[in-house]
Amino acid sequence: MARAKKFGEIRNKETGEVLVKMMGPRAEDDPLSVCLRVLTHQLKLLHPDNDWGDGFFGGPFGYGVDFENDLFEMHPDWQGDCTCGATEPIHSTECRAVFDVWLDARNDYGIVPSTPEEIEAEVQESIARGLTEMGSRLMACARPWSFERVEEYERLHPRPECICDAKHWVERDEHEPLCRLKQRCFTYKPSGFVLNWYKYIGRDNEVIEQGTDITLSDLFESCLRSVGAPSLEESFAAYVEAVNEHEQAFKEQTTAIFGGQE
Repeated sequence: MARAKKFGEIRNKETGEVLVKMMGPRAEDDPLSVCLRVLTHQLKLLHPDNDWGDGFFGGPFGYGVDFENDLFEMHPDWQGDCTCGATEPIHSTECRAVFDVWLDARNDYGIVPSTPEEIEAEVQESIARGLTEMGSRLMACARPWSFERVEEYERLHPRPECICDAKHWVERDEHEPLCRLKQRCFTYKPSGFVLNWYKYIGRDNEVIEQGTDITLSDLFESCLRSVGAPSLEESFAAYVEAVNEHEQAFKEQTTAIFGGQE
């Protein structure tokens, strides 16, 4: 189980009082997780044109990448919907565009002016619908909504009908092999080792298949060689340097924003 990690504190400039502690789950630093992050770092260096994004809780190299060769396969943990159409229809680009226009118009119609009285009314309406008071106030301050206005728009302008083949969709029992819901986070093909993590590397790692015995160093040395990366020792040193640079940049950015960040 990952422990809590403090990302920083926001202090009062005059008194030094801690106003906010920024906490999040800590990714474990076991050898397997570290090696996976080292490999992720090298893949990002070798393929800079691919926008795999950076993580917050998982760090800059903590989410994995979409990559496959003859030796290994890696994918970020997929938190989205089915991508093969087994459990929900896959609409065409044109069909989706029509729906998105309607959705944007509905959402715009649902926004109301944010006077204190209207915000309070939105808060009470959200609480009545089951949200916590804190969640309701955050939502009302961030983007004041009127559920009644949304429902009114849906009555006046019903959701557009499907204009593509998805209207003939029938649910299937099995997902296709390439569906993102079926992909494992890491597979080492020669030994059959298969691993999943939750959201980011080191958080609730789960070995799906142990496969035949192989040491971690041999496994990741071969993975690094297969993509033309340096040795595991050299790659680890480069990874540590990159992580330190990232953490320093993060501190500088938050200091510039909040003015009291540690």
